[in-house]
Amino acid sequence: MKIKFIKQMMVLIFLMLIILSSCAKDKINEEDQNYIDLPSEKMNYEVSRDQYFDAEGNLLVPFDIAYRHQFLNGDLKYDDNTILIKLSNEVSSLTKAMKDAGLSDLELTIQGQSSSWYKVAVTQDQDIHDIMREVRQLNDILIADYNYIYETEAITGYPDLSQNPRIDEQWYLNGYGIPEAWTWLDENGYSAGGSSSVVVAVIDTGVDYEHKDLAANMWTNTNEIPDNNIDDDNNGYVDDIHGVNVISDDRFHSGDPMDDHGHGTHVAGIIAAANNKEGIVGVAYNSKIMAIKAGQASGYFTQADIAEAILYAYDNGADVINMSFGGTGMSIAVQDALRTAYTRSVLVASAGNSGAINEGMFGIPNYPAAYSYVIGVMSVNTQGVESVFTNYDARLYNSVEYEVYAPGENILSTLPNDNYASWSGTSMAAPVVSGIAALIRSAYTDRDMYPNKFIMGQITATSETGAICLSPQIHGIHNVPMIVDANLALTKMPKPDVSLYDYYVFDSETIDAANNGDGIIDAGETVDLGLVLRNRWGMSENTIVSIDSISSGGVANPYITFLTNDINYGGVGTYSTKDLLTRNDQFIVGVDDPFRIKIDDNTPNDYIIRINIHSTMENALDETDTNTYHFPAGTSIELVVRNGMILPNIIDTDMTLTKDNYYIIPNATIITEGTTVIVEPGTQIQFWTDDPNDAYADTAITYLKVEGSFITQGTLEEPVRLFPSELMSRYRVEIFENKDGFVSINNTVITNPHIDITYANKVEFNDNYLQALHYRYLDDGVVRSSYTSSHIIADTIENSIFDTIGADYTYYKPYIRANVYNSIFVNSAVNFDNEYYYSNNVFLKNSTVDYNVPINIYLCLTMRNRTNQSSLRDSSYLFISTKVNKFIIVDNLRYRSCIYLIITFHIYIGYVFFKQYIIDIWISWNL
Repeated sequence: MKIKFIKQMMVLIFLMLIILSSCAKDKINEEDQNYIDLPSEKMNYEVSRDQYFDAEGNLLVPFDIAYRHQFLNGDLKYDDNTILIKLSNEVSSLTKAMKDAGLSDLELTIQGQSSSWYKVAVTQDQDIHDIMREVRQLNDILIADYNYIYETEAITGYPDLSQNPRIDEQWYLNGYGIPEAWTWLDENGYSAGGSSSVVVAVIDTGVDYEHKDLAANMWTNTNEIPDNNIDDDNNGYVDDIHGVNVISDDRFHSGDPMDDHGHGTHVAGIIAAANNKEGIVGVAYNSKIMAIKAGQASGYFTQADIAEAILYAYDNGADVINMSFGGTGMSIAVQDALRTAYTRSVLVASAGNSGAINEGMFGIPNYPAAYSYVIGVMSVNTQGVESVFTNYDARLYNSVEYEVYAPGENILSTLPNDNYASWSGTSMAAPVVSGIAALIRSAYTDRDMYPNKFIMGQITATSETGAICLSPQIHGIHNVPMIVDANLALTKMPKPDVSLYDYYVFDSETIDAANNGDGIIDAGETVDLGLVLRNRWGMSENTIVSIDSISSGGVANPYITFLTNDINYGGVGTYSTKDLLTRNDQFIVGVDDPFRIKIDDNTPNDYIIRINIHSTMENALDETDTNTYHFPAGTSIELVVRNGMILPNIIDTDMTLTKDNYYIIPNATIITEGTTVIVEPGTQIQFWTDDPNDAYADTAITYLKVEGSFITQGTLEEPVRLFPSELMSRYRVEIFENKDGFVSINNTVITNPHIDITYANKVEFNDNYLQALHYRYLDDGVVRSSYTSSHIIADTIENSIFDTIGADYTYYKPYIRANVYNSIFVNSAVNFDNEYYYSNNVFLKNSTVDYNVPINIYLCLTMRNRTNQSSLRDSSYLFISTKVNKFIIVDNLRYRSCIYLIITFHIYIGYVFFKQYIIDIWISWNL
């Protein structure tokens, strides 16, 4: 009785909500019969990086632009013979310009209201990248994209197919709330195995619809007459009784989705193998399977075929769409198709089997599982531990999240020709979730009251059983979501689960006249903050978000003032996102109702401000629920403030930089020919300005190129200082001359030097870290980061100190290519160039060669040529040992090649031919 009461209460609550508030009903349902039709304007491929995605993580530019590095590394597969293009519906055929660009054979893929997607063949005698660049310039082509290829998620272990399966071999049916869910359905008047009216589309390699465990549960297209060789329902497919084959173009499409690989049949059996005592039982063993063959016999899927398959499922009323395939590339065409299907169908996809994280330095998401409107399913074993092969989620509430775990190891299921086998993979975990979605839809049939978002929220937010990380040592700290629970998904009352999803900061001049609108927060600016909220479960109401800067010690940050610090977001729908952002078409340009923050004029440079974000909200779906819900504890963001005078990218008028200002070179800067920049004593110049740990930070390439003159004039008491930002402390300070440029550095401290100049006098060169310096460079239009040895190049360096330059670092010792006089090398490991003179220098505690000398040695060497005062022989060389505590080398002259002689104490002393030279050596030591 209690269970029936819960069910009745849920129905009454939803009915009351619909009557009282139109916003409680998912607006998306109003579009059930229409495709999502994105703006039909010509795509701008040149937008800035912050415009690559919308607030929900959808691509606004093609994948090869948004993820150019991943695209260029060669790991992504795409069809070399076709591309995808989007045309206005006013353009129904290829124009002459399109044909001239190498396009032919236009084939409709997605029909929209104002624009449509087509697959089009490309000329084979031209490089596909050259064709892509050309067609993207054509005005009639709104979007051009690659036709990426996905694969079935790799499966492991192929046991003997002749095994005699039984239900007790299906270990996963004995847990995860599945038996309890069957009992709940049966006790509440529903079929325990789900309803035969619920249809699950399996987009895969096809399904053996004649299999003895599947034949009774195949979906039937009632608008088609079998075997009459006529397209009775005029949907473009002949005799599509149980599904369709959408592989390749229209010539190869058919109504026969027979599996020629086995993967799709295995997936279908996990979902809906019949309870007919023939073999196994599916999770939703009374639901129907719509077989859609988009995967080839090889296991590959093209984006064009996937898009067609998704829309076939949508057009034919699929309640759930299972996609046990994926890849790191994605096309906007598939994205459009998924967003259309999401208006009615529960979307489920496998997270992938690369053992990879979805975000971070070495992470890349697996699509379609990483979309926010697709349930991404990871795998666990019988003990609830992450499978060794499963991809996994980096952090809670990110924009490329995998939402849930499900059993995915040794999953027994059907194979073609009435066979069975146990396979492993996230491909097997996803259909477990799809089967549970079918059970939920069987109980909650009213789409207006229980939209697909309700089902997705129930699946991802109700479980109380957490997975166990496979290897914290290898994976590190990462988000470990719950393992799906079918019973709780059916019976647990929805509650709000709202969190911060993303945020945007704006500093336009329309906010405050003192702003510069460069997208970087500067001291003295007034900025607008726009938050994007995501709800993973039941609808909220009266959602009030507030912000503050109070530390854990209860002290407010003194450098910020909140002009607006609380906003009511109202209701955040079930499994939805909500924001108050301003959009120009699909691009985000501001905030309608912002949090407004004033940054103090005296905020230190590179100062990190932590903004704490709090919320209170109520349950919009249960008026008897008096609880107040909140954001997860510790929700916060960090803003980095810059305080300094930004030097222009092009300096074309004479300048004098003084210690009264703090100067910043944030990007590539050039001093033009004929222009002189003088730097006075005590002046500080910072190179770089952004945060290297922010995935969306500005990808500047910072250096100072001098075609005119750059002269520092520090003093011993007030040296000039050149250094990288604290947030970019591993990056190099790069200054170089170009053309007839002239650089003279005097009484200056340079940190992380990488220079090519004329003259340096009384300069301290030092490194922040005992390792190679990082830098950025441009590679085919993409900014990349790397590290390597640095160099110090000059005509002359004198009276200077090289302090901890490259110390103890074996592989990336910096090069000194300069005539160096009267200077000191301390704790340094450097490579000298044999084309330059190094005279009257002192070497102290250096680490050029790694040999241990257990005694203190003072060594003074004098080299003189008694027969020829003009030059030394080419073989003359001097090399210094490493662990010697004190070392002075007097008049160490020019050398060319290296010949080593090992003598006592494992000290290397340079060898000089005795024919023309005399070497005087004095050695003293203390044992």
